[in-house]
Order: sequence, then C-alpha cells, then structure tokens
Amino acid sequence: MELRQIRVANILMVRTIRTLMAVDLPLVGVFDVQDVLVPMLPQDVATLSDCLLMRDNRRIQMSIRVNFENNLDELKSKITEMGGLSIVALEKSFKALKTQDVEIALKVIEGDTAIDKLETEINQFTIWIMAKEAPVSRDLREIIGILKISSEIERVADFAVNIAKATIKIGKPKSLLDITHLEQMKDLSIEMLKKALQSFLEEKILLAKEVGDLEDQVDQHSRETYQKLTAYLSEHPEETNQLVQLLFVNRFLERTADHITNIAESTAYLIKGQIYDFNS
Repeated sequence: MELRQIRVANILMVRTIRTLMAVDLPLVGVFDVQDVLVPMLPQDVATLSDCLLMRDNRRIQMSIRVNFENNLDELKSKITEMGGLSIVALEKSFKALKTQDVEIALKVIEGDTAIDKLETEINQFTIWIMAKEAPVSRDLREIIGILKISSEIERVADFAVNIAKATIKIGKPKSLLDITHLEQMKDLSIEMLKKALQSFLEEKILLAKEVGDLEDQVDQHSRETYQKLTAYLSEHPEETNQLVQLLFVNRFLERTADHITNIAESTAYLIKGQIYDFNS
C-alpha cells in the first residue's frame, strides 16, 4: 500500500474514533493501537493514542460526576428527612403547649437526638465530599449551602425543644391564656419550612422569596402577641409564670421564622450565586 493511501486510511480511522467518542459509543473491538487495519505511521500512532486517552479521561470524568451527583442526592435526602422531623417536632411541641401535655413535651425533647444525629452525618459527609471531590463554582456553593441549611434546620428543632420545655415549666394552670397568635405563628413557620425545603430541592427562587413574605407575617403576629401578653401581665401578676413562658414561646417562634428565612436565603444564593436578604 502506498504511503499516501496509508495516510488517508489512518486519518479516516482517527476520524471514525472521534465520531464514536462524540456519541459515547464503545471503541473496544473497533480499533486498537496495537491491532490496526493498516500500517500506522508514527504521527498517526500518536494521534490515535491521544484519542484513546481522551476517551478514557472522559469516561473517568463522567464516572466522577455521577458519583458526585449521587452523593448530593443522598445529602438532599438527609436534609429532607431532617426537615420533616423538625416539622413534626414543632407540631408536637405546640400540641403539648395547647393541651398542657407534659408527656408529649418530653417526647419532643427526646426526639431531638435523631435530628442532631442527622446534622452530624450531613456535616461529616459534606466534609468528606469536599476533601475527596474538591468541588468548585456551583458545586461548591451547593455543598456549602447544604451545610448551612442543615445547621438552620437543627436550630428550628432546638426551638421546638424550647417550646416543649416552656410547656413543662408552665405546668398545669387552671386555664391557659389565649394563644391564637402563637398558633398562627406556628402554622406560618411550618408553611415557611415546607416552602424553603421545596425551594431547595427544586431550585425555585420564587418559593424562597415567598418564605421571606411569610416571615413578615410572623413578625407582625409576634409584635401583637408581645403587646397583649405584657399588657395582661401588668394587670394579672399572679399569672407571671405562665405569661413569662408564653413570652418565651413567642420569641422562640419568631426566631424559628428567622432561621427558616436563612434557609431560603441560602437556597437563593445556591441558585443565583448572589447574596439575598429576605429579612429586610
């Protein structure tokens, strides 16, 4: 075979390999550097070797990416579980307050261990991913966002525990004062947390902004509750213990909403790469 024909055949072979690589078809059994259909010139051997090396590198990179995304999915699953447990804790703690059920309050306190454990697992897993994968750009934002969000959810669960403890301190009064505004704050906080988690999982910034709007409503209820409770306290000093604890609950719920808003802000940063302040 003439040199020119060999050269043309080799060029066609390399082009075929590149075409197969472009559509990610396997090259095994098609071409190999040691077993070619025509004699290879030195420069063609180098070109073919480069193509095969590029193919292998591409497959390695794709495998690394798949592993990284699988790890992210596992972290998101843990965040979802953690958020769900925190919602249950808020519901139970307020039920304990409303019914003055100390047993329910104690269960809320005991259940906080599971949430703390999940946060620890998330922290350790994210640190391992950062050390192993060395993420950059958006991937790094997502990892940092997960770390921050898990911390905020843990704080929400802590406030549920604080409400349970306040319930125990109130004891069993002859009658519980009106806690309508507190219940509305609790309902709004749970709605906020659900929206914040959905915003994070689905990467919808509009949902994150809705969380900030709901937080304004919580603040309004908090101010009204504070005014009513302090006014009642001045007229009924005999109810000091109950009133003080309800003032604490009011503060706990207001801070709960703040931490949930932080989750929404972290999500917005993850999506857009810029800092948002939904508290202003």
